[in-house]
Amino acid sequence: MKHAWDKAAPYTYFLECDGHGLIKIGCSAKGVHLRIRALQQGSPFSLVCIGMIAGDETTEAKMHQKFKAHRFRNEWFYDCADIRSFLDEACPQFDYGITEFQALRFDLSAPLKEACRFNLDAKEALKEICEEADVKYWDIYPWINGTAYATEKAIWCAEQFLARGCDKIQAEKRTYSTAKTRAIGKKKVSA
Repeated sequence: MKHAWDKAAPYTYFLECDGHGLIKIGCSAKGVHLRIRALQQGSPFSLVCIGMIAGDETTEAKMHQKFKAHRFRNEWFYDCADIRSFLDEACPQFDYGITEFQALRFDLSAPLKEACRFNLDAKEALKEICEEADVKYWDIYPWINGTAYATEKAIWCAEQFLARGCDKIQAEKRTYSTAKTRAIGKKKVSA
């Protein structure tokens, strides 16, 4: 049974720096997925949420104190048995890797965002896939932009989009803003 997270409540989170033996213990007052997303954008390494416990900065400070013997630097700690066993006890229902934090699936959302950004043909292909899944494009759009959690249908649509090679569609139709930007650029060059 998966724990039902209150997305607006404060949580202390544990992020694993995938393959580097480090864990970040941090806190977000609300919108934990947005905080983790911001950290991921600034990190050259994949960050994976491996646990969360309800609590604010006080809880975070207690966790830092509890694991101070394993501190690497600031909010980063060495991945160790103490932290892992704590997480196993404190977060027994935490579903590692597949959680409500699907918004962190940048491997799926980032290619969609990039492919559909200025390419109306790719966007139309995604809309058709959404229709197959009986989901509206605008229902998954917030996830693509990283402002909402993904649903299973959104993940299916993204996987289909990539599997069918829709991210490789050459743009024949571009959005007005792109065409307008190019026209303005040409005027500047010729001036």
